[in-house]
Amino acid sequence: MRPYAAADVVYCRNVFIYFSDETIGRVARALADGMPDEGVLFLGASESLTRLPTDFALTEIGGAFAYVKGRGAHGAGGGR
Repeated sequence: MRPYAAADVVYCRNVFIYFSDETIGRVARALADGMPDEGVLFLGASESLTRLPTDFALTEIGGAFAYVKGRGAHGAGGGR
């Protein structure tokens, strides 16, 4: 997963719905570790990271919502 996590934009749509919160947290950390600052993570409409402590902040971009690394709040309970 590491080579893909280094991208500026990652689409991980309709994947997290199958994972436990613990696994989602591990994947989000791996993505954040590889992505550059201000990297953008797109999830499916029914997926959310807002309940978990991550390095991503939910941000509106051009009328769509995405998670941006290193911008603003860090989900429930703060960052790592």
